[in-house]
Amino acid sequence: MDADDASQSPSRPSGMSNLAAASAKQVVRGRRWLRALQGAVDSTTQSVGSQGAKMLAKGSEALASVDQRLGLSEGLSEAASAAEQKLRLSQRVAQADQRLQLSARAQELSQELSQDWQALRDKADSQQGKLFAKLNKAMVRAAATLPSRQIAQALDPQALCFYDAGDLPGAAGLVALTIDDAPCRRAETSMVPEVKELLGSFDATATFFLCTDTVPGHEEALIDLLRAGSEVANHCCSDQPYGGLPEPDFRVAFHRAENVCEELRARARVGPDAEPSESAVPPEAMSQPFRWQRGYGFGRFVPRVELSACGSEGSARPMRI
Repeated sequence: MDADDASQSPSRPSGMSNLAAASAKQVVRGRRWLRALQGAVDSTTQSVGSQGAKMLAKGSEALASVDQRLGLSEGLSEAASAAEQKLRLSQRVAQADQRLQLSARAQELSQELSQDWQALRDKADSQQGKLFAKLNKAMVRAAATLPSRQIAQALDPQALCFYDAGDLPGAAGLVALTIDDAPCRRAETSMVPEVKELLGSFDATATFFLCTDTVPGHEEALIDLLRAGSEVANHCCSDQPYGGLPEPDFRVAFHRAENVCEELRARARVGPDAEPSESAVPPEAMSQPFRWQRGYGFGRFVPRVELSACGSEGSARPMRI
């Protein structure tokens, strides 16, 4: 070791001592600051707790004052008591119902009342239906007491239903014989020849109202009737109600049936070798207005003034329309 090193070595312990003393002072200061902080915190806590207690006390006093003025506690107590009483009553009712089976009996009584009500209602409906039926029969009987000519004239005053002997003396004593739904639905059971023979035995003729859908297969027999003096008329295509058809649809059906009637009339006038016309009804007649009359049964009838529908032109015999 040289002289310089020896001279500097005693100063090192002195520096370390100074550093330790400074550190100790800092520790002492820190402890003092922590004690002061702890004291402040404790003081603040005590202050906050005291103020909170005071606020709670004031709130309790305010609630007590409001409760005293409004009677909330008393009302809540009464409501709770009423709810408890209701619960006890419900329990007692349930126990009584279980013992006495009141619900089942009430349900049975309700079903019995419902059945009795339904029976009364059915009886009332039945009585009402019988009453309507009696009224209908009474009206029909009252109408039946009127002469048929008055009924026909009431339905359509302009329709030709009979010839008045006062206006046409030649009609006195005459009866118009008409046969509906001719000729027959089945050719093998047709009795047109027998009817023709029966009419001939009385020197009588008749108007055969044709359902023209049944004419095929009976043409020759019908032509023989026409040549014997009887006549055919339009009873539409089939034996069914036509009252529900719109007028254009009924017009088409009527003219189709009338074409069949006109073909039979033409063949009867000309002879057995005559060819049927393509359209016996003139085209302009398709647009002519019809005057309808509802019959006593089903369907519709038209006056004989249209298209010779109820007889040959120039016929003086009484006609059904």
